[in-house]
Amino acid sequence: MDVKFDSQSVTTHAKIVIVDDRVAFIGSTNWSKSAIEKNNEVNVEIKKEEIVKELESYFQDLWNSSYR
Repeated sequence: MDVKFDSQSVTTHAKIVIVDDRVAFIGSTNWSKSAIEKNNEVNVEIKKEEIVKELESYFQDLWNSSYR
């Protein structure tokens, strides 16, 4: 799995999961045991193709501006 980091002047806090270019999940949940078990969070499942593509583009922009 490739991992990249933000620059020191930026913190990415977005949580995006895109599955097979067809569905996206976005929301406030951190991917930790305590967040999933103890926090009140909200997440959204998106199946509209145009929105999923926009989120993919957003992710690629974040990825391309990060460093290893």
